Amino acid sequence: MEKPLGMEEIKIKPEDEAKGFYVLLNNGTGVCLPNHRYLVPKYVLSELEKEGIKFRIKNNDTKIKS
Repeated sequence: MEKPLGMEEIKIKPEDEAKGFYVLLNNGTGVCLPNHRYLVPKYVLSELEKEGIKFRIKNNDTKIKS
């Protein structure tokens, strides 16, 4: 899947899933993908970090494992 410009595909750690989803809902638009992955605007990453939510970013060379 080609991601839109300015968006990142992330996977939130299971222990932070509920809190992370709440932050995502309150900080902009995004897309829920299968296997607890999300496509979010880059600025949301700093909001997740501020809240101490652990996540991984998928880059072009790495595939996020389910």
